[in-house]
Amino acid sequence: MWKEFFARLRDPFPFSRGTKLELWALVRVSAFAVAVLLVLRPFGLENASVWPLLGFGLTSLLLGGMYWTVWQAMAPTRLRGEGWTLAWEGVRSLGLLVVISAGLLGYSSAIRGVPITLKTAGQFVGITTLIGVIPVVLRVAALNNILLRRNLEEVKALNAFLQKQEQRGQERLIRLASHLVKESIETTTEQLVYLEAAQNYVYVGVLEKGVVSRKLLRLSMKLALDQVTDDYILRCHRSYVVNLRRVVRVESNAQGLRLRLEGVGKEVPVSRTYRAGVSGALKELR
Repeated sequence: MWKEFFARLRDPFPFSRGTKLELWALVRVSAFAVAVLLVLRPFGLENASVWPLLGFGLTSLLLGGMYWTVWQAMAPTRLRGEGWTLAWEGVRSLGLLVVISAGLLGYSSAIRGVPITLKTAGQFVGITTLIGVIPVVLRVAALNNILLRRNLEEVKALNAFLQKQEQRGQERLIRLASHLVKESIETTTEQLVYLEAAQNYVYVGVLEKGVVSRKLLRLSMKLALDQVTDDYILRCHRSYVVNLRRVVRVESNAQGLRLRLEGVGKEVPVSRTYRAGVSGALKELR
């Protein structure tokens, strides 16, 4: 059981579900904190009125917003994609509890004269963490299951569309030319599999005789996209453009959709920004 538990902690998890959803989650956390304080009345708050207790909720909300903003700004790039896991989400959530605890101690000191000592700090952090750790664990686990189920349903629908693909349209020439040097790559709408950004270069994946070869071209992804005008060659991630004609299967995890391309060993991620466009185009693929 424990082996399976620790294995699950390495499962991918979305670094962010969007500003609105994250802020709504902070509102729920703050409301939960106020509800607990109203019921338990810890930290010498037995005779406190409702309004000071609502101040605890506002303090929690403001600190939570600052904490989330810092994570968005400071988290290393390697953690924002595949590197973000259930374990990291748990660590970030527990860190939020500690930050809120410190803020509540400061607020209590200001309105109730609670002394700021190691003992009171330990009490605030300990009680807040004990109260919040179970909801945090349940939230992360429930959210992970919801995302997995939602993504799996979409994957099943998209794979069903892929199996019903009809004869593809007329093959057209694609020419990608560097804007810095006299280099270019010519391929077609059937042979091009993907484009992958690599700093100031682009890897061009081309299907030739059943094998995908990677060709390097000094070209930005933006300029490469300007040279490709095709309804089914779309950007799916900040680092990838894919030819949907070469998608053989769609996979998923809690972070979102992933595309398995013909002749390519690795799966290509689909960012939340491009998900709707990619899904819609796959359903219309003919």
